[in-house]
Amino acid sequence: MRILFLLWLVGCDGTESDAEPEEVRAPLPHVVLVTLDTTRADRIGAYGYALAHTPTMDALADHGRRYARAYSPLPLTIPAHATLFTGLYPPRHGIRDNGGGVLTLDHLTLAEVLQEHGYRTVASVSAFVTTRMWGFDQGFDVYLDELPEAGRNIWHQERAAGEVVDDLVAWRAEQPVGVPQFAWAHFYDAHAPYRPPPEFLEMAGGRPYDGELAYMDTQVARLVAAFAGEPTLFVLVGDHGEGLGDHGEIQHGLYVYDATQRVPLVLSGPAVERGVVEEAVSLVDLMPTLLDHLGLPIPKGLDGRVTPGDAPRPVYMESYQLRDRFGLAPHLGVVDGGHKLVLLPRPELYELTTDPKELQDRAEQDLVTVEGLTKVLDGFGFPAPLAPGSVVVDPEVALQLQQLGYVHGTFVGDAAGPLPDPKDHRALIDVSERVGRLRFQGRDEEAAALLGEMAEQYPDVMELHARHASLLAALGRREEALRVVRAAFERSPDHNGIKLFMAQGLAAQGQFEEAAVLFHEAADDMPWAPGVRAMAVAALLGTEQGRDQALALGLEYLAGHPTDHALAGLVGLELFRRGDMVRARPLMEQGMRAQRSPRDLALHLGLMARAEGNLIAARALLERELDLYPRSLGALRALYVLYATQEEWRAEIEVVERLLAREETPVLWHAKAQAQFNLEDFAASRETLAAALERYPDASLLILLDANLLAKEGNPERAEARFEEAKRAREREEGAVP
Repeated sequence: MRILFLLWLVGCDGTESDAEPEEVRAPLPHVVLVTLDTTRADRIGAYGYALAHTPTMDALADHGRRYARAYSPLPLTIPAHATLFTGLYPPRHGIRDNGGGVLTLDHLTLAEVLQEHGYRTVASVSAFVTTRMWGFDQGFDVYLDELPEAGRNIWHQERAAGEVVDDLVAWRAEQPVGVPQFAWAHFYDAHAPYRPPPEFLEMAGGRPYDGELAYMDTQVARLVAAFAGEPTLFVLVGDHGEGLGDHGEIQHGLYVYDATQRVPLVLSGPAVERGVVEEAVSLVDLMPTLLDHLGLPIPKGLDGRVTPGDAPRPVYMESYQLRDRFGLAPHLGVVDGGHKLVLLPRPELYELTTDPKELQDRAEQDLVTVEGLTKVLDGFGFPAPLAPGSVVVDPEVALQLQQLGYVHGTFVGDAAGPLPDPKDHRALIDVSERVGRLRFQGRDEEAAALLGEMAEQYPDVMELHARHASLLAALGRREEALRVVRAAFERSPDHNGIKLFMAQGLAAQGQFEEAAVLFHEAADDMPWAPGVRAMAVAALLGTEQGRDQALALGLEYLAGHPTDHALAGLVGLELFRRGDMVRARPLMEQGMRAQRSPRDLALHLGLMARAEGNLIAARALLERELDLYPRSLGALRALYVLYATQEEWRAEIEVVERLLAREETPVLWHAKAQAQFNLEDFAASRETLAAALERYPDASLLILLDANLLAKEGNPERAEARFEEAKRAREREEGAVP
């Protein structure tokens, strides 16, 4: 298939220069944009990585235009994608970290421009950070972003690249011939944790990050095959890279070194001149470059330009995570020609042409260049984002975040004045890695001690206190954990994020009345954060005398926020417990639309559906409860009965085994052995029954099953005797009932 693909690329190379532009570009080609999350340029074969297994990406690069030095403006997914789609640097579109805002409607996107010029547009994305809630659906006719549940942390929602491509292939099959198509595929696989399919891990020699890239390459190949036979412009681009240990950064987000900023960028297809662009470019340049290649008008006011250009321009990059999380000087960078400046209290200067790994800081040896690049960086005129704790989030923006108690940064000290150079505080920056290593080695007590030591040394870094308290609680040291939480709250009592931190700690200790007061205050302070209202009501429901107040408060909140689905579910459950089914049921059903429905909601709806004879709905609801709350005994018990009713013996066995790990009864042992018997796995049934009879030798259900097994095993006399024993055991059990 690759040979055919290469021949097609050569046929569409379009290097003739004497044709009229209208003839070359009419009709408009399809455009396939693939954004490769967390992908370093220097881990792709076309960029010189000898160990790569990326033949499709390499072929696109070899037969198209490869940008050797393409840079992300910010090493986080949401702001980087916003730049890619608008041609604006983060300070211009306003998103400067993950979760700090969404792409608002007043920004014109690449998809909108293509849509205006006749393109049918589709997007299929693979992670929470590219769902429509961040505003990336602007200009797309179809936006496919349904993701699997990820438990409590919705930031971990993702799906494999193969599912993304499945969406796009199915969409393309339904499109009319002759209409140009713009398809965006977002692949998240290379993001940590790296878990490539086993065959790709083996292909990559046991290097999991490379295995993820190898897997993504096969999905790019599927997209190439899906558009084969029609003129198609393919664009491959990384949103940011990955540290992989360079400069001490394992993942990304803190620094603007090339490990996280230099990304692959390839254009390949009709009329793309083959070659390598050596000048430094930015993701801001992609939108105008792509539109220019298609012969479409470029919106005014963009930061980006058409590349390659006659006069290369400096490239800007930033990350304020060091400031927002740790109270350290942020990383601001600029690349101009072969030089790169990282502006810090002690600036760093790198000569990229001779030192691509940025190992030799030449700032002290070349003060003239440092001064010149500092002026270039100042010339962009970008102000710093507001410091943590002083951010005023637009309610309409914050409502979309849906992330309970999202806090802009965790540093609560003074971040306005001169900040320390991060080079002097490596122990603080590296604490996450050190704690992770200790925990991996089973040395949790040492990890807790390290976090406590660092929290004392850096009292304004709230994430240290949060992690310390969480680990202490996990170790069973709950009173000590609450003391840590309380100290953090007393230090910053007006910070909403810390207030929630304190309320959660109190609730975890069963101090619901005090927790309810803080949740209520936070809910009033943050009317745009729906999860806080639900937590305020839930905390009151946990108090001995607070249920009436909780119900009244919940109904009051719902009157002002009728689309707060999680809150509706909580109120519905309370009404259900009071027997008010008329009001309860619609609220409970609304609660199922929440990002994470309250505990027991799907369970009770499932039991109601089962009582009504709707076994399909009952099964779906009970399985949903178990997906969200794997330890739900009610859901496990109901499901094993339902599976038995539907003769789903293997599913029944799986659920019963989970129940047996929690509670042992003769009925559960019998259910497992009987299901194995029904599958005609008599050896397994005998083994299970032997273990059960050792525990419950007089249980009639077990003795009866033993009789049936003996008959199957060809021992009718012994089976008959056991059958009589089962009858006598049954009589004894019935006689024992008063």
